[in-house]
Amino acid sequence: MKNNIDFLYKYTDFNAVVSILNGSSLRWASPKTFNDEYELKIMPIINLKIKEKNQIKKIKIKKQEVKKIFLKNVDLKKMKIVSFTSLYNNKLMWKNYANNYQGCILKFSTVLGDNNLFALARKMKYVNIKRKITYNKLFDNTVNHSVIGNLIIDSVIFTKEYKWYTENEYRIIHPGLPTKNVEEDYAFIEFDKKSLVSVTIGKEMTEKNRIEIENIIKTEYPDTVLLYQEDWDTINDKV
Repeated sequence: MKNNIDFLYKYTDFNAVVSILNGSSLRWASPKTFNDEYELKIMPIINLKIKEKNQIKKIKIKKQEVKKIFLKNVDLKKMKIVSFTSLYNNKLMWKNYANNYQGCILKFSTVLGDNNLFALARKMKYVNIKRKITYNKLFDNTVNHSVIGNLIIDSVIFTKEYKWYTENEYRIIHPGLPTKNVEEDYAFIEFDKKSLVSVTIGKEMTEKNRIEIENIIKTEYPDTVLLYQEDWDTINDKV
């Protein structure tokens, strides 16, 4: 599915960015490690309209049934998720995810590189959990249980509580990455170096750490990464 966004950003602290750059890999996390208590627990009501000849057949799937179908089709112990944002140079993201400007922003292209996994990123939907959440969908008569199951899975995985809307999150889901123990909290998967467009260094990063990152860039990413020092007066949207 086309995500209609050219670039994704990942805010991270110094230790994490060194690990990411050295291994050309990102850490994918189990949902149980997330800081949202409602993660993958928001169950909507699904209203389906199925067009059969000249008639419309209505099917309503209640929250309890949605949860049952979701848990039957998804192994939460094996699932791994990696998250990004569409926001560049955002104060809140710097503070919460990049150690208050001591870390970096990694800018990834969704179109550059071979087998670009970033093109799979999907935008999150934010909802008020105190209200009834309903999804309405119209299908023709070729709809089957698999299609309905995927609709339910997507509606749960890509929905978050409204208080998180300022993060403009995009995420990629993997049903189960290879690890020594498939139920481990984290797994790592490599990305094509061509997809990493730039690294923005936070204005509070120490000189020692900055030099270490610059050396990794020069050695491992000489042609595909642009390095910028974070400065509110001079930085612009071109990076």
